[in-house]
Amino acid sequence: MSVLIILFFLLGIAAVVTGAAMIYMPAGIIAGGLGLIALAIILIKGSGPDRS
Repeated sequence: MSVLIILFFLLGIAAVVTGAAMIYMPAGIIAGGLGLIALAIILIKGSGPDRS
């Protein structure tokens, strides 16, 4: 998986977390956790010849 895709995904998570935290701090923390879980699932699945 391209490092650039991971970077953009992390920047997107950061933007969502920041927006949610401006409204209600615990919502920002929860959004960050869910985003990191989604990133972990994407990285575990792999891409191309790495897939099983």
